[in-house]
Amino acid sequence: MKWTKEDMKKAQKISNELVSIISYFDGLRGASVHDPKELLMKTKTVSLNSSYLKYFSKETQKVLKKIGQSGKVRKMIRVNRILNFVTLIYFMIVVVLAILWQRGVILPPSFMWMYWTFLSFPSIILLLILADVTLLMLSLTKYELKKIAEESGVKEEEAMKRRLKEAVQYHIDKLRANIEKYKLKPEDYKIKLQRTDYEGIKVVKKPGILHGYYLAIVDAKIREKDG
Repeated sequence: MKWTKEDMKKAQKISNELVSIISYFDGLRGASVHDPKELLMKTKTVSLNSSYLKYFSKETQKVLKKIGQSGKVRKMIRVNRILNFVTLIYFMIVVVLAILWQRGVILPPSFMWMYWTFLSFPSIILLLILADVTLLMLSLTKYELKKIAEESGVKEEEAMKRRLKEAVQYHIDKLRANIEKYKLKPEDYKIKLQRTDYEGIKVVKKPGILHGYYLAIVDAKIREKDG
């Protein structure tokens, strides 16, 4: 069967949304900080908003909704993202400049200020402080999320994590089916994962210095496209 351009665009969009949903649920298993409101929006986009809920008890659904409605938590999540981004960029600049300095690479005179600014002792201290503040903010956000969960009566942590794993697997299967149906390239839809105990995936990159997650693709069987 031949698909129209519109069909392919829709299939690609759904695949991208599924990648986000998979990463979200996997992140929840490892207590990563995410905004549940984004999840609800994405599940509606791919028309799975009713399907994924079957993997959760009513109390867990209540927590997700409550977190998504919490202005305080959502602000903390946004601050976390900004701090993580700034810290990462700052760290990358320092590392690159340090490598250049070690190899004796001399920047043009107009850029020499970068050496003295980013490789100075106060700059390194500032980077360490920024990293500490980022970790502290992350801890406070996780504490707030945990407090909301406890206040809402979620105590079956292991059971909830099993449901989360099932939700991840469910959407991995959906992504693989969508890729196979439309003969998309699995490598175009890399998934960020904290855990890899799922069926039907291939890990293409392990955690490194600049990222603390696995990159994986679905193990899809793609036949040759119709001529």
